[in-house]
Amino acid sequence: MLRRIVKDNAIDVVHGHHRFASLVSRLAVRGTDAVCVASVHDLASGNRAITRFALGPSIMVYSDAVGAHLRNHFGIASERIASIPMGMTSNRDVPPESITALKSDLRCPPSAAVVLFAGRLDWEKAPDLFVNAAAEIADAKPEVRFWIVGDGEMRSALEARVRELDIADRVTFTGWRDDIDVVLEAADVLVAPSRREGFGRSVLEAMSHGKSVVATKTGGLAELIDDGRNGLFARDDASSLADAVIRVLNDRALSVALGRGALETAKRYGREAMIRETERTYHRARGEAS
Repeated sequence: MLRRIVKDNAIDVVHGHHRFASLVSRLAVRGTDAVCVASVHDLASGNRAITRFALGPSIMVYSDAVGAHLRNHFGIASERIASIPMGMTSNRDVPPESITALKSDLRCPPSAAVVLFAGRLDWEKAPDLFVNAAAEIADAKPEVRFWIVGDGEMRSALEARVRELDIADRVTFTGWRDDIDVVLEAADVLVAPSRREGFGRSVLEAMSHGKSVVATKTGGLAELIDDGRNGLFARDDASSLADAVIRVLNDRALSVALGRGALETAKRYGREAMIRETERTYHRARGEAS
């Protein structure tokens, strides 16, 4: 079916995101004039030979960490890899009444500070560290509320852990939401406790809203965050994460400074730059001047 679409529409480039889609794309363009470009977003492993074939000669990554992983783990040559900044747009024109409505909907006191986790509920994103840190933060800051935005295989275990820690009245599991701009404007601190992270889109989204970020220093997060300027690094344990969040919540000047630095960082990830560099990659893949 895909090969027929490519042929019937004289498609020049098929862009696959992640390895399986890229493998399908590579097989589909055989016998056509189209070329493939692959985007890799993560630090996952897998069969080296299949991965090298699936990704093909033109690969896009959003962080140097992913590029290094492709070179070191899969033996992919540097000239096949284009590092392109992820384009990000956000809507900061969120009316106050939307934030008020959201907090009411989530049964959050209007004046409560909100500490946010946003992402898949799986081992890589480490929501278990967030929940354990939340218990320590709640002991020091009883008025704080915690929102967990996302879903995944760990949700039931996390909900059970929240009950075990006796913080169920302060932690809200929202599932996936389509109003992330409102969520980010309502939040005070984003925590990204990832054990493995290719880029850190949720962190960049929070930065684009001028929010303080506390994160572990792993993968692409190490490239996004300049510790003490646009966010804070913590070790990958609950106490270190909790200490960093409490520090931000207790120091208004620090919070403002981190938010200002975050906004400056987010400006480097404009959508126009991503579009321009992606087009250049397409041209190079076809052997054209860009």
